Amino acid sequence: AAAVDRFSRRHGREVSTDLEPSHLMGRPGMLDRAVTNLLENAHKWSPIGSPVEVRLADGVVTVTDHGPGIPEPERENIFQPFYRLEISRSRSTGGSGLGLAIVQQLCHANGWGITVSPTSDGTGSVFEVCLPGSADRS
Repeated sequence: AAAVDRFSRRHGREVSTDLEPSHLMGRPGMLDRAVTNLLENAHKWSPIGSPVEVRLADGVVTVTDHGPGIPEPERENIFQPFYRLEISRSRSTGGSGLGLAIVQQLCHANGWGITVSPTSDGTGSVFEVCLPGSADRS
């Protein structure tokens, strides 16, 4: 909730939340950094006016954007340092290509799983961080 609040104030962007009260295992600062990086990524790719969605349920933090999505062949590479999607090379999206690599490093360091998939309607991406004590989704 704190990461979402800071992000919303900094960017003035609507964030839709559904946060179940939870006891999570892990270092709070590292989880905050992972969520912040996922929010920044969603902000970069979502069209102006579209909400970013954050959900916490059953030990899974989900951040959903409504951008162009990630082509399947590129999904396995997005967590590599300095990797940039083909679409980002043809337009100025900013960033260094480190945000998602940092998220993956934080997940590995804490025993969390991380996955990315397309939204059900194909209008964006869904990032899930699965925390200890929850079903293994990675």
